[in-house]
Amino acid sequence: MNKFRVNKPLSDFNNEQNIKIQNFVDGADEHKIEGKNLNPKAKPNKSFTVPLNEYELSLLQQLSQNLDRSQRYTSRKLLVKALENELNIKHT
Repeated sequence: MNKFRVNKPLSDFNNEQNIKIQNFVDGADEHKIEGKNLNPKAKPNKSFTVPLNEYELSLLQQLSQNLDRSQRYTSRKLLVKALENELNIKHT
């Protein structure tokens, strides 16, 4: 007899937890945000870097000056608007 044999399951998950885990894994490739409780008005707390060439940066600078807003604010608002438009997400 093998003295290293495991007599019980390695995890203590019940069937309901296994179903939730499998649903999460199955939805991972879809990248859907519908099931999440996301607030579009929440304070930004995530960031990422976007490399821009001189032309792109000058466009952003011009628009930011015209709007009297920071480049960060302007780019974030433009990005969110473009993403919502592309994903057909409408906020009331």
